[in-house]
Amino acid sequence: MLRALPTRGWQNPSVPSPSQQVRVVHLPPAVLDALAAGDLAAANEASPVPLGPVCLDPGWRQIWAVRSEQVAKTPDDGPWVTGVVVDERTGTVVGQAGFHGQPDERGMVEVGYEIDPALRRRGYARATLEALVRRAAAEPGVTVVRASISPDNVASNALTQSFGFAQVGEQWDEEDGLEILFELDPRAWVEQARWEQRLAEVWVSLDDVADDDPEGEEAFRARVDEVVAERTADDGVAAFERGCAFDSTGQSDRAVPLYREALAAGLTGVRRRRAVIQLASSLRNLHRSPESLALLLAERDNGSDGLDDALAAFLALTLVDVGREREALTVALTALAPHLPRYQRSVARYAQALVEPG
Repeated sequence: MLRALPTRGWQNPSVPSPSQQVRVVHLPPAVLDALAAGDLAAANEASPVPLGPVCLDPGWRQIWAVRSEQVAKTPDDGPWVTGVVVDERTGTVVGQAGFHGQPDERGMVEVGYEIDPALRRRGYARATLEALVRRAAAEPGVTVVRASISPDNVASNALTQSFGFAQVGEQWDEEDGLEILFELDPRAWVEQARWEQRLAEVWVSLDDVADDDPEGEEAFRARVDEVVAERTADDGVAAFERGCAFDSTGQSDRAVPLYREALAAGLTGVRRRRAVIQLASSLRNLHRSPESLALLLAERDNGSDGLDDALAAFLALTLVDVGREREALTVALTALAPHLPRYQRSVARYAQALVEPG
């Protein structure tokens, strides 16, 4: 039976940087009033940036109406509430974002954002959330950033968790229903982002190390050790990154105990799911496919996020290892189906038929 050799598949495992550059531009009251009234020409006359037709989207107009009334009653909220998200490279409006108002008595601000539906899945949401968190960190009066998200909003839940937002409770919104509450210390996030950037630079250096250069690989792992040694929190991140370093230099046997240590320490966020997937892959490389399969099946039932397709890929590989090829193909095709706009339903049905009796 053929097995995949250990590869450098886990390079750059830290929290990803935004692929877009954006800024959030807050709008004068006259612009909010005009947008709420549906008058794009009048809005553009007073706007600091060009506004396009998307700004009159019915959902957006509702927000402009709320913010227009809010700023009229509480002018000090003006520099905080919803503005437009502008792509720095093109100068076009790609979304709307801001805070619900100025900081409350505990220094909390709540974020809200929406990207133009035609421009989603391009990195704008991540860039926008980062811009908002960095703005909050720069404000002396802000100590907490909150996000309230529907449990059905998979993409937003995954995004906030990748930033390190912690779930603190839930609430019932009269318009949106049940919402999960997440909070983040913005200054701690900025410090973490700087550390992540240093770590990412070390991972990039692995590209310069040849596959047959054990000394170069050892030097790379030493650089990873140096950066992760800066962490004082016993949160499993250091063990995870060391495991990635061994895994990416072909030493799955040394990666496995480090992944287990990281998970036992309570690893959270996107790294937790990566640790499970990578542990399962390493076990598979060590000819321990039944253990790998058990991990992946359990993780598949443990929520959904942006790593679902990666989990499906390794689950399919592992199912082949244990002689369940038809199930493997079903898993792979089911993961592929959503990416086939004209054939989603048919491919999903054919995939399920592979494992149905008869």
